[in-house]
Amino acid sequence: MSLNEFVLAFSGVIIGLGVADLLTSLHRLLRAGRRVRWDWLTLVYAGYMLFGLIIFWWWQFGYPPKGQALTILQFLPNLFFLALGFLMVASALPDDVPASGIDLRAFYAETITHRWGLLAASLACNLITLIWGAIAAGQPQWLPILIVSGALAAAGAALLWRSRWVHACSLLLLFFASGFSNLFDSIGP
Repeated sequence: MSLNEFVLAFSGVIIGLGVADLLTSLHRLLRAGRRVRWDWLTLVYAGYMLFGLIIFWWWQFGYPPKGQALTILQFLPNLFFLALGFLMVASALPDDVPASGIDLRAFYAETITHRWGLLAASLACNLITLIWGAIAAGQPQWLPILIVSGALAAAGAALLWRSRWVHACSLLLLFFASGFSNLFDSIGP
């Protein structure tokens, strides 16, 4: 087993747990039927979290680069991103549906600080990583830095303003930025 396969297996487990948590929560909501008052914004946010996990899993394919050794200290930032990713996905949908039912719009409103705070923290760490990598390489890649900066601004706006339309616009921008940056990245030889 190569180092890349070793790291990818561990990352795949954490990412898989996030996907399983999200799908289990969705399953519970679907099974609850009429006890759930649905909300489109909550579902769009959950969809973005799933999309984000898929992207993060895709990135793991080339980590670490072939021929490179890796220490635990070097792996810790990746583990931090994995943990943040799991926590973000776990916050997207409620874990349980009470017998009295649940209003997903109210759930979303009650968890804004938690969910958008985690997303903003993840994007801030991503931005720091990009800037640090650019400084270390001596060649800044401005487009990814600008895209992540815009995504961080969108998450910050959603964190500061409770307007559902601000949140919808932020999610639209995040989907666009993530898609633009990643949808056409191929993996493999």
